Order: sequence, then structure tokens, then C-alpha cells
Amino acid sequence: MTDSGGRAVDITEPTGASRSVRTDEGVSAATAAEADAADAVEAAGHFRIYLGAAAGVGKTYAMLSEGRRRRERGADVVVGFVECHGRRLTEDMIEGLEVIPRGAVEYRGTRLDEMDLDAVLRRQPKIALIDELAHTNVPGSGRHDKRWQDVLEILDAGIDVITTVNIQHLESIADEVEHMTGAKVRERVPDWVVRKADQIELVDSSPEQLRRRMIHGNIYPHGGRDRGAGERCAAATRGPHRIQGQGEAGRGPRCVQRHQRPEGPPVTGPAARARGGRRCPLERDQR
Repeated sequence: MTDSGGRAVDITEPTGASRSVRTDEGVSAATAAEADAADAVEAAGHFRIYLGAAAGVGKTYAMLSEGRRRRERGADVVVGFVECHGRRLTEDMIEGLEVIPRGAVEYRGTRLDEMDLDAVLRRQPKIALIDELAHTNVPGSGRHDKRWQDVLEILDAGIDVITTVNIQHLESIADEVEHMTGAKVRERVPDWVVRKADQIELVDSSPEQLRRRMIHGNIYPHGGRDRGAGERCAAATRGPHRIQGQGEAGRGPRCVQRHQRPEGPPVTGPAARARGGRRCPLERDQR
């Protein structure tokens, strides 16, 4: 989360025991609501997720690339919310796309911007691009605590959603990632929300490319480079298997493996496998 001046603001940092409890209660309540939300999600718009193996692998860039391709083919595409984190290439990808203006809210004396859920619903596009599924909304900015709840409402309105999330934010493995990396994972998404996706694309990067990006400050501009490598190792080896094991019998998202070479554009689909890419564990075995 950044303020209107582009400065990083963490609204999930606990200031006492009560804030820590609030995050845990929110996740538990979300899990308990799975049955109530299932019918609404299944009857709603098409849901696609770019699932990042770690921060900085290119999931937002990939989402925007798909949005631009859809727009060029005549689809009505809008940017509901994208967080660029000061990355110039990501900012360039937004050029030419319609962007829904953000809503502003005051929080602890700071003006912050959030996705304007009602503006997206009023606009009624065919496709909404919405970054950071695990994001915690600023208190008082809307009727939902979490962005994934906003996304479910948008889907329920019949709008297709393409979104992004890093795998360490999945509820079932977040504690494991914390244990292995020593980095607190405060923003979490219930696994059932991710499993409701019609399609999941795993976005990965070579270790060499990820290290170079961290060294140059392209992932964590204010530090945290070692943490990014740790998150990747912990989450990429455990997360997909955990979702596959908990999927509903006979259904589940179609997962397309996506790999990035150390240099150059990403390689996707059959080409990725031909060049040595591994089969995505989220994909159901159809043989």
C-alpha cells in the first residue's frame, strides 16, 4: 500500500494484541463463509489468477499483458487497481488501458488510495484487472476488509476478473513460510477462494534472474532482498501441492505452467515444458 505521495504504508502492521487478533479472526470468518459464497462464485464472471512463486517474478506484468491483448481483440477491459511499486516497466504496461479512478481515504493522518469497488460495478466492464488479491483494505474505505472480498462481489455482478497473488499468502501455507523465512505473512487468502478460479497460471522466474532483480532493488526497493529468495524457496516447493491436495473432487482450476528464462521474455504453455519446464502441480491429471 502506498500513500498519495508514493510512500509505502503498512496498514497490516499490528500496534498491539488486538490488531493481531483481528487478522486471524478475519481469515477464520472467511473460511467459515465458504459454503455461503460457493454458489455466488460459481454463477459469476470468469475468474483467472496469476499465482506468483515470489514477489517480483512478473505476475502483475503478465496480468497487464493479457489485459492489453484482450483489449486489442476488442474486449472491454479496465484496470480496477494495479500497484506498480515504482517499477517503470509495469507503469508502461498501463498506458492505453482505461483506469478506474481510485477512492481516497484518510488513515492515521495519511491520505491513502484504494480501489473504488462501486466505481468498478457502475462501469460494468467485461474484464477488470485487479492486482494483489491478498491486500487488506484501509479501514473505513469500503464495505469489505479484504480485496478478495471485493473481487467476489465483482464476479457476482457478472464481471470477469483477472487478478494476482503471491503463493506465500495462501492461508494453508502462510505459517510454514513464516517459519522458514522469519518474515511475517500478515495478508492471507483462504485456499477456497483461489480454488474457485476458472484458471490459474503459475508465474515463476529463474533463481538467477530473481537474485539480479533483488540486487538492483527491483523487487524490494527498501530492502528485504534475502527475504524474497526465502519466500520463493519455501512457497514454490510446497504451495501448489497443498492446493492440489485440497481441491474438490472432479473439478478445479485449469493451471498453465509459465516459466521465465534467465534473459528475455517469458515462455509459456507447451513451449515452457519443451524447454524443461515442470508440470504445474495445480493441474488435474486428465489421463
